[in-house]
Amino acid sequence: MAIVINGSGTVTGLAVGGLPDGTVDDGTVASGIASSKLTGALPAISGASITGVNAVNGGRKNLIINGGMDVWQRATSFALTNGKAYTADRFWLNPQSVASTHSRQAVTSPIAGMASQYCLRIQRNINVSATGLIYFATDLESTNAFACRGRKLTLSFYARKHATGYSATSDLFSLGIVSGKGTNQTLVNGYTSGSYVANQSNTLTSSWQRFTVTTGSVIADDITQIGLQGTRTSVGTAGTNDYMEITGIQVEISDAATDFEHRSYGEELALCQRYFFRIPGNASDARCIGLGFNQNTTLTNLYLNFPVEMRSEVTVTQAGVEVLTGAATIAVNLNGIFDKSLLGQRVRFSAASGTPFVSDEVSLIRIDAGASNYIQADAEL
Repeated sequence: MAIVINGSGTVTGLAVGGLPDGTVDDGTVASGIASSKLTGALPAISGASITGVNAVNGGRKNLIINGGMDVWQRATSFALTNGKAYTADRFWLNPQSVASTHSRQAVTSPIAGMASQYCLRIQRNINVSATGLIYFATDLESTNAFACRGRKLTLSFYARKHATGYSATSDLFSLGIVSGKGTNQTLVNGYTSGSYVANQSNTLTSSWQRFTVTTGSVIADDITQIGLQGTRTSVGTAGTNDYMEITGIQVEISDAATDFEHRSYGEELALCQRYFFRIPGNASDARCIGLGFNQNTTLTNLYLNFPVEMRSEVTVTQAGVEVLTGAATIAVNLNGIFDKSLLGQRVRFSAASGTPFVSDEVSLIRIDAGASNYIQADAEL
């Protein structure tokens, strides 16, 4: 039987008697369909009843930013022993007196469902005998944590270890969801009334595995903080390959894990830049960052535009910024930030020495050649 819908929306070729009872629910009644065929009621549609769609997060289900380890604005390798430091954007590590190196690595030998190009390698340095914890964490901005209230959350991620070198106790790596009642706090300092709402010790192998854990109950209605925190505890003395790798981290409003949500690099970068924005130097050539206006003979100003609205007023730091004025190249120091907004700020530089600027003239501001040079704006929690 052919069913045809013509340009005016008229359906032909469909015998009304051929519709089984109950197959057409409440809706617009087309002429010629017996009312006996229109029974029942449409179910209520909510974010909880649409599989794989988070209606409270703009249609995006993964609450974790940069869970695929795609964005590394600061660098791609970090040597740490004590104290918190961001590595991949939005993720920080905090070793407890353990000399360690944390780096971006290409994903090799992926398993079905993995959508990540890169992973984070967490490695204790060779010959290190210290066995303190290495903390691994990320924090949601409080405004994004409110959406979790009254819902169950499911954490999923991919992880593996080196076949013989990983020295953590029983090859374990623990990772869980933490809730709290503060505002824009970080787990390194602790959440107000913070506690795990889901936590799991995972036995790693040399092959990628996907691990999942779901909160035992819904998130309380007074929660204002959500974050992830993981730990590895080493034993003995580290060999050459005392490392594990992790990627594809997802937290979703659901009572079961679904496929990892891969966002485009551009979208992921923009999400990261709300918290941190860096213009890096080039290893071999200077990089222009804008035109400045000389306030007087010792000060010049640059309006630094941010690519997205920042989370809060920022802290600006720089290395290797210089000013071209006339025929001279002038080394400068950061002198202050003014006219603050979340979309940009006026950054003032002072000449490192002398009075080289001509008042009320335009100058060119650039980052000198060198991979370690930069200017950056930080609005992390």
